[in-house]
Amino acid sequence: SDIINVSLPPDMNKADVVLYDVAGKILNRFSTNNQKLIQMDVSSYTNGVYFLKIFNDDKVYLKKIVVGK
Repeated sequence: SDIINVSLPPDMNKADVVLYDVAGKILNRFSTNNQKLIQMDVSSYTNGVYFLKIFNDDKVYLKKIVVGK
């Protein structure tokens, strides 16, 4: 699928989300407010590994994403 779903922890109300490629280049950046599910369209990205970093007040989450079509 060209859509990736990422569930946020229940206690996370606001977050800044950044998508990086393996070279560390920022591909997408956005903020959420009271969203528990993030849906990202990855149809324009080439096959490969990407990293989704989610920043909250005092926590940072890192998620590895593999895009393969």
